[in-house]
Amino acid sequence: MTDIARTEAQEIEQYRAERRAELVGDIRATYESLACEPGAWVGLARLRAALADVPRANLDAALLEMAREPAVMIIPEFNQKTLTPADRAAALRMGGENVHLLAVRLGRR
Repeated sequence: MTDIARTEAQEIEQYRAERRAELVGDIRATYESLACEPGAWVGLARLRAALADVPRANLDAALLEMAREPAVMIIPEFNQKTLTPADRAAALRMGGENVHLLAVRLGRR
């Protein structure tokens, strides 16, 4: 790989990393606006609706990245009978199962 191609590849990766960080910030801000209190569960259907302009693949990637943080929990709805079609459609596939709920303990990362 030439130096020019390597530099362009590095710039592209830096841009993608910056966009991911910006999206994670948007997710956190949206979570805060939807949660009734810090650490409360918010359905992914509500989160996706609030971030409807974000492509699903980008939102999924950012959520999966966030899930590695100790302050972030993404879990399945325990009572699957309560899930609406919108909840099922908004689910994120993680760890071999569909997850539906997000909680973020604010102030920790």
